[in-house]
Amino acid sequence: MTSVFAICLVMPAYLLPTLIARWRRIDGLGSLFAINLLFGWTLVIWLGCLVLACGQTSGRRATASSTSRIRIEPTMLGLYSVTPRAMARISQRRLR
Repeated sequence: MTSVFAICLVMPAYLLPTLIARWRRIDGLGSLFAINLLFGWTLVIWLGCLVLACGQTSGRRATASSTSRIRIEPTMLGLYSVTPRAMARISQRRLR
């Protein structure tokens, strides 16, 4: 029972660099996860993974403008049309 409890406490700390990299959307997340999983037991590699996870982000972080998706809705004829609101956003993006 205590070993299960210990594993539940240690694993999030062990994978902390991977969790931070996932939250910050770092490029090369899979590589960082593999290195952290395989070699993170050495303190030097774990600290290196933590530094990489806290490093520069990929720039793909969600912003208010990027989270608004363009909706394409089916019409009565079975064709698809873009909503007028989405068309306005598309034309605004072209002007930039």
